[in-house]
Amino acid sequence: HIRIILYILYSAAAALGLWVVLKYLLPWFAPFVLAFITAGFIEPAITQVVDRTRIRRSYVAVACSLLILFSFTGILVLIISRSVYEIASFAKELPSMLADLPDLYDRFDEKIYNFITAAPIDVQNYLKSTIDAILNGLSTLPLKLSSELLSILSKAASAAPKILLFIVTYAIGVIFISISFPDIKSYISRQIPYRFHTKLAEIKHGLLSTLGRWLKAEMILM
Repeated sequence: HIRIILYILYSAAAALGLWVVLKYLLPWFAPFVLAFITAGFIEPAITQVVDRTRIRRSYVAVACSLLILFSFTGILVLIISRSVYEIASFAKELPSMLADLPDLYDRFDEKIYNFITAAPIDVQNYLKSTIDAILNGLSTLPLKLSSELLSILSKAASAAPKILLFIVTYAIGVIFISISFPDIKSYISRQIPYRFHTKLAEIKHGLLSTLGRWLKAEMILM
């Protein structure tokens, strides 16, 4: 019984610690974690260039870091600009799309009326109220979509300073971590029990392969 109680207590403590990490610490450490992952992604290229050219690692690391950061920035800008273009196009076409709805309703008005009058009285009232609610909703849909879009843009503008701080921290982290990546990786590896190394290597391989497939797909779409 004591062992079960200790197991429950340890599990609760672990869950509480994970919750604290995810809620309070992860937002602060996320840029550095992503920077470390990015540095690991470009490490083979840095090592290969240094071995072939004998240029100082710090120079190669900075050049590769800036190259990958500019590439990510370009992809991000393309995605955002394309999304904004699609949203703007949809917003422009929405009134014309909704303008045909009254004509469509008039076209089927008689059929709908015959269908409603053929139903029992209670069902008729329900169908009439439902159709009226649908038509009212469609008439106010452009206004609702516009307000939602403005709300999203307002939230994005208010979050811009935090996003900018995150990006700058991430970019600086990539540069400095990539310069000393082997030493940092070796230090972290010494802190982890050896039995977990194989599992972490599998996770790293999965993450890198997934990121590589995503980048390949983005390049094909462009």
